Amino acid sequence: MRIMANINETISEVAKLNPELAHQIQKYVKDHSYGLVFEHNLPEAVRLYKKQPAVGDTVNILAPRGQKETEENSVPWCVKYIDNGIAYLEHDGEAKDVPLEDICVLVSYRDVIYPGLKEIDRVERGNPEDPYHMVINSENYHALEALTYAYAGKVDCIYIDPPYNNRNRSWKYNNDYVSDEDQYKHSKWLAFMERRLKLAKQLLNPDDSVLIVTIDEKEYARLGLLLEQTFPNASIQMISITINRKGAKREKMFARADEYIYIVLLGNASVVLPKGDGSEQEVRWFYLRRTDYASRRGTKKGGIAQFYPIYVDDNTKKIIRIGNPLEPDVDRNSVEKIDGATAVFPVRDDGVEMNWGVTGESLQNLLNEGLVRITDGKQRCTRGTNKIKKKR
Repeated sequence: MRIMANINETISEVAKLNPELAHQIQKYVKDHSYGLVFEHNLPEAVRLYKKQPAVGDTVNILAPRGQKETEENSVPWCVKYIDNGIAYLEHDGEAKDVPLEDICVLVSYRDVIYPGLKEIDRVERGNPEDPYHMVINSENYHALEALTYAYAGKVDCIYIDPPYNNRNRSWKYNNDYVSDEDQYKHSKWLAFMERRLKLAKQLLNPDDSVLIVTIDEKEYARLGLLLEQTFPNASIQMISITINRKGAKREKMFARADEYIYIVLLGNASVVLPKGDGSEQEVRWFYLRRTDYASRRGTKKGGIAQFYPIYVDDNTKKIIRIGNPLEPDVDRNSVEKIDGATAVFPVRDDGVEMNWGVTGESLQNLLNEGLVRITDGKQRCTRGTNKIKKKR
């Protein structure tokens, strides 16, 4: 950044006259942020439901079973002493005695927490020697923190789908929903995200890895700045994803059709596009039924091997079977019936029986290569003349 360059140049000039003053200025600059500025030190806490309360702990009083929590349940109380299963609590000069089973330990992210993983179930369907997929049911910050003990700098890809901060009671900060009237709503969200992005940075392989983060219009601009600040040496791109082609209607606003994905590429990571081994060519589709009247059924030109039923599933409109060719004197209505499918023949609109353009065996080969399709409600069969990728 040019601003930082100017500051460093100024400090260098000051150092020539007063090294101690330059040192103090350098220390001040190091301790203060430039770029995206927000309140980093907002307290963020998490409940540890299975930790046994102890003297000195901060706790919340839980709502009665089956009832919704109120603001009163977010008040932090300090445990002064415990006697016979009763915790004696204090907060701002007020005292309460509450059964231990009705309180929950509340810890700040500045407190030392030793997260651990406890296996509760598993599904084994593959080779026991293969790596396992793992689902961690946890507060996401501490789940990431636990992974740093074994996987710091080893992760290839992290996908984050954070709360979008759209003020629809979709996320909590300090165990309380963030409202639209909250003056610190953006700072809370940024502080929430920064802590997790820093952990993600510890986990990602700095030489070759990618971070993927989804977001909508409410915080995409701030998230972009935060990512640039957290990953200064990464290549960062944003792409849009269509979530509703018609657009979600909003009063007095444009309809919203898109959300966004940030791609953070670290080290040698890059976008890989499928190239294939040849040049792309447009697929040209032709009717499978012959159009030349001289090639109709029963003629010498038409032959006897290309008039056969093609069975099309009534629901999926997919070809499920190719029948045997019929002799010229066999009624096409006499062929085998298949429940839930229609036998399609190469018959013109005026009733003239034509022939298919290929034999049944050739049609099966084309079908296997994805070069045959059923179009519109008339169940017309068409075939492509070129593959998507034509080999040189």
